[in-house]
Parts: sequence; C-alpha cells; structure tokens
Amino acid sequence: MDEEVLAEFSIEAEELLGEAEEVLLKIESTDSFDEDFNKIFRSFHSLKGAAGMFEIDELQSFMHTIEDQFESTKDQGSMDQHQVDYFLEAIDCARKILGGQSIEFDTQAFSGEASPKPSAPQENSQTAVEAKQEPSEEEKVPPSEP
Repeated sequence: MDEEVLAEFSIEAEELLGEAEEVLLKIESTDSFDEDFNKIFRSFHSLKGAAGMFEIDELQSFMHTIEDQFESTKDQGSMDQHQVDYFLEAIDCARKILGGQSIEFDTQAFSGEASPKPSAPQENSQTAVEAKQEPSEEEKVPPSEP
C-alpha cells in the first residue's frame, strides 16, 4: 500500500477519533444527546468503512464491534459514566491499532444498560485480598502434642 495514502488515512482516522472523543466527554451533560450520538456514530462508522477500504482488518473488525455496541445505547437517550469510559477506552485502543500496537480490550465487558448492576455476593467466596493473606503466627505453628 502506498505510504503517502496510508499516512493520509492515519491523519483522517485520528481526526475521526478525536471528534468522537471530544463529543463523548460532554455527552453526559448535554441536552442534545441525539445530535451528539449521531456525531460519534458517524465517526465510528466512517473509520470502520475506511479501515475496510484500506484492508486494515483488525481495525475494521474492532470498530464494527464498537459501532454495534454504541448503537445499542441510542434508545436510552443518555449514557452513564461507565458507558462513556468504555467507549473512551475503545477510542484509545483504536489509536493503538492505528499505531501498529496490539491491544487488550474486553468487548464482552460491555453492558448496554445505562447503570451496570453490581453482582450479588456469593456465599463462601473469598475476595482476592482474603485469599492472598498470610496466615497469622498462631496458624503457622503446628499444635503441640500432649
């Protein structure tokens, strides 16, 4: 692929991601959710299409997933901080893909619900902190035999 064309694509991709990021940062406090939603969606959609045209399959696939997840929030009429943070992290990951870096992003962690529900505590379960605690001195000493 022509390096000059690829460089131009990278510039345009960064502009699309920058616009989406800027709008996401204010989407919780705006009265124009639909307008802002459409701006972000167009950015995600345009980047997905351009990535496909330039055969950047990893970016195209990633943006397809993010676009679908983002679209699922439209009917809510708003987004909470958890959702905003998720999509901001997705934008950061798209930038890494553009830069040729590998990413670790759990697209399965997305919850389309505006307020994620905390999981119910399970009986007889230990937290990671409890599981890693050192035994007390009393627990370390074996019982003496009579």
